[in-house]
Amino acid sequence: VQSTQCKGQLYTYAKDLPPAPRQGWQVYEEESAWRFYNPDFPKGASRRLNVSRTHHNIPHMVSFESDEELRPLPPPPPLPKFPETGHCTWSYNNDTRVVLANFHSETLHHDDQNFLLRMMERDDITVISEGLAGNLDQSLWTVGSISCRIGSDFHHKIRVFRKNRYKVGKEEFEQLVETKEWYKMRVSEYLRYLAMVCDNQMTR
Repeated sequence: VQSTQCKGQLYTYAKDLPPAPRQGWQVYEEESAWRFYNPDFPKGASRRLNVSRTHHNIPHMVSFESDEELRPLPPPPPLPKFPETGHCTWSYNNDTRVVLANFHSETLHHDDQNFLLRMMERDDITVISEGLAGNLDQSLWTVGSISCRIGSDFHHKIRVFRKNRYKVGKEEFEQLVETKEWYKMRVSEYLRYLAMVCDNQMTR
């Protein structure tokens, strides 16, 4: 019964999707890109992954004889106009597709912030920002300061490796093998572990 309900909900959702992009679709959109990886089955194919996936109930691309005939992805959409707030200088390199945001004000303007977040969501460009972090105090970037501020915080999913010693003939070898378990550790404990590793290396 649950399977039938899920199929019914999927059908209701799929039939309300907009038509598949065809000749009139000019730019790449992440929300519709799945259509370029979801071609029809080859004509005459006897094996179908889903018998309900037909031309009539799920919009998809035009038919292809094989996966090799998939259309190439369309070009990305053009960049919107840069904000002109006076708090940030925006630039774009078309060759490297890098957007550079040079913030030169202590105040982060709302338009600059929204534009920065919009650019960071895109997959077709790289965003580099300068000037967002200023007046950094080097005394805060010390082991003691970090331990004092977040030493009691836990870091989860720590990978653990153990040494396995084995012999090949008369020679002995060591190999690090990752255990299957995940561990958690306080930041202060991890810093002490790093100190122990450094001491051991210095005494060798």
